[in-house]
Amino acid sequence: MIRVVGKSKVAQLTSDFDAGPSPRVLDVPASLLAMTQEWVLFTYAPLFLYGRLHHNPVQEYINEANISRDVVALLPLDVPLFGDLPQPWASLLWACKKEHWKGLSLHIGSLGLLDRDERTLTRVVYQEFQAPDIIARRTGKLQNFQLSAFGADCSHGYYLFLPAEDTLGLPRLVALGPEPTTVALASTLLEGEIASHDTFAALLGGGSNAQDQG
Repeated sequence: MIRVVGKSKVAQLTSDFDAGPSPRVLDVPASLLAMTQEWVLFTYAPLFLYGRLHHNPVQEYINEANISRDVVALLPLDVPLFGDLPQPWASLLWACKKEHWKGLSLHIGSLGLLDRDERTLTRVVYQEFQAPDIIARRTGKLQNFQLSAFGADCSHGYYLFLPAEDTLGLPRLVALGPEPTTVALASTLLEGEIASHDTFAALLGGGSNAQDQG
């Protein structure tokens, strides 16, 4: 799914395709590891913070798949899971029912965000790694759970998570220099004349489901 904004029309992205009620909010569990028996826990905070994400791809997927809003929920934690993210992102996870994860993860992972005004391109980096169960840690249990994360491959930088260095540490987001291929692709998309959505999608590698909101 490709989103294109420009000419100061970013507000157009908040439209019917991602409209919906406020997400369900889960209570803090006794253990994040135990929660992963039913849910996939994930974050896509880097796309908001650095990727110029201006719409809600989770609600968009719920609308397109015509499924219950209860299959995806917010999980606000009362302690930070990420040591270097600002709040609320440091203490916020999303949870998706396992049977719906494949569809949702493919939807978010295939996003391409082209911002004509800021002259940036963002693609998505998918990660899975072991993260500390910071809730169980308070009771003396040192255990990990599998966390899924969507980083940002941007024309202005590459943002991904590094797992915790030890059992008492926290995952952290690192900023690297931009990938040359992403910079070159951004230049092609921003400077060239794209004849059609299909051509644009082929260049970006996100399929033919492209929508221009500019």
